[in-house]
Amino acid sequence: MKKKYLLAEFIIVFLILVLPPLFVSYGENTVFSLAGIPWWYLLIQLISAVFLDLSIRAVSKETSVLQENIKIRRFSKLVTFLKWFSLTLGLLLVTYALMEGLYLLFPSAFPDSSAEKFILPQKAGELVYIIFTLLVSAYYEEVLYREFLPESLSIFFSRFPKIKLLLEALVIAIFAFSHRYEGLLAVVNAAISGVILRLCMKKTKSVYTGALAHFVYNLIQLLFLFTALT
Repeated sequence: MKKKYLLAEFIIVFLILVLPPLFVSYGENTVFSLAGIPWWYLLIQLISAVFLDLSIRAVSKETSVLQENIKIRRFSKLVTFLKWFSLTLGLLLVTYALMEGLYLLFPSAFPDSSAEKFILPQKAGELVYIIFTLLVSAYYEEVLYREFLPESLSIFFSRFPKIKLLLEALVIAIFAFSHRYEGLLAVVNAAISGVILRLCMKKTKSVYTGALAHFVYNLIQLLFLFTALT
């Protein structure tokens, strides 16, 4: 795939997938159903993630951005996966614990962060649907924010290595502020988590390690919600 086609794809993705979440806002009394995401929206996310994953890999093979992954032996890949999966998940949980600690210490300062804004599933089928939702959303976010956006920008601005960190920070900021409807703590948590997950992506040369860690992290968050609301 040539760069001009990647640029066209990037613009479309940015306008359709990246910009809208930045303008989503809810009132303080808004309640979220964990099983409320429609199936067709999940299907769009899944198809988009697979397409973007394949397209950026096609470009990366031409530019050698991610090609070194092919040269890693299977055993080394397994060791790298286990190491960074554990480290990434652990850091995500520590970050989440710190955010929860801040909320417990200063609840009045973060009114939008209350767990009471969420409605738990009432049936077993809803719980299965939620778990599937968490899996799709984790893969989708990792492909979009940790693979497609930063790698595309890296390709576009390959002649300007001095702004590499700025581009990385820009993508992390976009990811963080796409969570602003959940409150300030969610934005801070997303920013820190974005750094952790991007580092995982860079170290493993794979989006799947971070996606799995992200998914397990979301499952643990769901368990905490069950504990808090029951």
